[in-house]
Amino acid sequence: MKCLMYSIERQKRDLSHVHLLLWLMEKLRHNQIDEIISAEIPNAEADRKLYDNVTKSMIHSPCGALNPSSPCTKEGKCTQTYPRGLLKETKTNDKSYPLYRRRASEDGGHTLTQKTRGRIQENKYKVVLPEDILRRFERMDRVNNDLCLNEALRHIEEKIIRISGKKLSDFGMPIPQRRGELSTDLIKELSYNTALLDTQVSGTEPRLLPEQKDIYNKILQRVELGEGSLFFLYAPGSTGKTFLLNLLLAKICNGRNVTLAVASSGIAATLLSGGRTAHSVFKFPLNLASEETPTCKISKNSPRGTLLQ
Repeated sequence: MKCLMYSIERQKRDLSHVHLLLWLMEKLRHNQIDEIISAEIPNAEADRKLYDNVTKSMIHSPCGALNPSSPCTKEGKCTQTYPRGLLKETKTNDKSYPLYRRRASEDGGHTLTQKTRGRIQENKYKVVLPEDILRRFERMDRVNNDLCLNEALRHIEEKIIRISGKKLSDFGMPIPQRRGELSTDLIKELSYNTALLDTQVSGTEPRLLPEQKDIYNKILQRVELGEGSLFFLYAPGSTGKTFLLNLLLAKICNGRNVTLAVASSGIAATLLSGGRTAHSVFKFPLNLASEETPTCKISKNSPRGTLLQ
């Protein structure tokens, strides 16, 4: 991904929603789009439940010249641009909006017969929506709407935390209720790319010098035993201290453990994988030297407090 841009808006009942634009490094291929988005009537024989859900909730009723009294019809045409053209495969137009695959019957597409009018409907009237979301909507009809909203907010916040390290409250959105779950800070710290860590560890361990390997093994042994210890790594510059520390961070993270790479200055923090300053991690006051009784602004039950525990 090259970059992103978003705008948060609010509609009825202060319902927040986001408009998000992503600029990708490579153009999406049509088969990648088809794996996520479907604009076709499902195969009733392959998945009857999905077929019933789609034909019940995701078919745009005939309009325009076929049904001039339809609410979406204006001046004889559908304001939602139905019916859509049939396509053998998904395409992207000049404005980057995809034209989704809507196959005709002779090309492998499926149809349905509407009981009210006896018309055979093709993929021209299928509303675009990821089908797994439709199934979730069906389940939501049986539970409290507030619980559904909270569940949606929880999933959205977890995604945002992994991407930017921020919470929904940072964008002025409602905060989901969490009970007996990982704190937001802990979720972020455990969001590792294990494949990348595996590559880093396997490629770096063989390069350790004998003295580095001895220190490396001693620290890992303490971690595996769960014994708290203090290690002071002191050596002249350019002798591999940062190299060793970053390997330790990768190895410990790869075991699904939490590591906090903390340094006293911003420059030193940039040398460590995921490094941050002590002021950032421990919420030290900026005027630390002049404070008579400096304290960290972290409460016991806060996300940061849970992480440090």
